[in-house]
Amino acid sequence: MGDLKYFQEIPTEQLREQVVEQLKLHYAHDNLSVEEFEQRLERASAAEEKLALLKIVNDLPSISEHTYTAEMSGEKSAALNMGDVRQQQDLVAIFSGTERKGVWYPARNIKILAAFGGVDLDFTQAMLPPGDTYIDAMCVFGGVDMIVPEGVNVEVSGVPIFGGIDNKYGDRRLPGAPTLHINGFALFGGIDVKPAKRRR
Repeated sequence: MGDLKYFQEIPTEQLREQVVEQLKLHYAHDNLSVEEFEQRLERASAAEEKLALLKIVNDLPSISEHTYTAEMSGEKSAALNMGDVRQQQDLVAIFSGTERKGVWYPARNIKILAAFGGVDLDFTQAMLPPGDTYIDAMCVFGGVDMIVPEGVNVEVSGVPIFGGIDNKYGDRRLPGAPTLHINGFALFGGIDVKPAKRRR
């Protein structure tokens, strides 16, 4: 039940707003008929419990406004995880390598330690939590590579000592899009944030 901690912390009204926004997007993209859209809106307005709100959208595919726009333009984009979100995830690579790619579910807070090893995170198909995701990465004679799709905000900060922290993705300010807050410490190591390759 630890995965439900996120929903115990956020206000019910905030979750209701997220559910309503998802319903609007699905209606705009023809995933819901007029009748289905109106029925689900009524259920969302009347729901008093958070789990009841989640049940209104849990049978719908994950979609965001930025996901849809990117798909239409041939770009890769992250989808939103409207289900359970873990609060913390630890990734450790000591004289070894660790990677996450394909469909995976990042936690709200990700702690990374790469010592004489490497960590590769590909967010192209990741189901990101709505809102903010915080990544703290420490590299000591190691490296961390992150691939980020379109439709995601990225903020990078940190301290490199005989190392480097490189944001090739660039700063984005997309209202309502999920945001990766990346804070790094690189000692004789490197942290690289790169954009996903566009589909041909």
